[in-house]
Amino acid sequence: MKRSLRIGVDVDGTVTEIIAPMVQFLREHGMEVPSYEETVDYNLGKIWGCSSEEGVRRVFMFYGSEEFRRLKPIHGVLEAFARLFPPHEACTITARPDFVEPVTRDFFDRHLAGYCKTMYHLGSYIKDGKTKGVLARELSLDIFVEDALHNAELCV
Repeated sequence: MKRSLRIGVDVDGTVTEIIAPMVQFLREHGMEVPSYEETVDYNLGKIWGCSSEEGVRRVFMFYGSEEFRRLKPIHGVLEAFARLFPPHEACTITARPDFVEPVTRDFFDRHLAGYCKTMYHLGSYIKDGKTKGVLARELSLDIFVEDALHNAELCV
């Protein structure tokens, strides 16, 4: 009998596409930001040519929008989850700020509840706190699916 794996999955960029809808939202609100294809780093202030504070303000503006509430899983994610979970155990880990936890929980309940037993909401998008790497080790994860290189390196 094969051993069941403990798999952690990041939310933004792996389960749901966030950058393309955010870029579209900001452009619709009169802000000049590079295209989705040109957004190759999560240091959005640097990519958008603005201060880190302004980058956070823009992200938070998107977090408060209906467009954010309507995010859906990336095409193929639910099919992949259906093949992996069960037999393996899944949890989601996100660094989104605390104030969007209800929206994140709603997304989780609508799309992932049948696959993931738990959701960890670190709230560390703009503050120092527990990293995904620390949590991955505490949870004894065998695999962590992450799209941001700096977070993936912390998990290694």
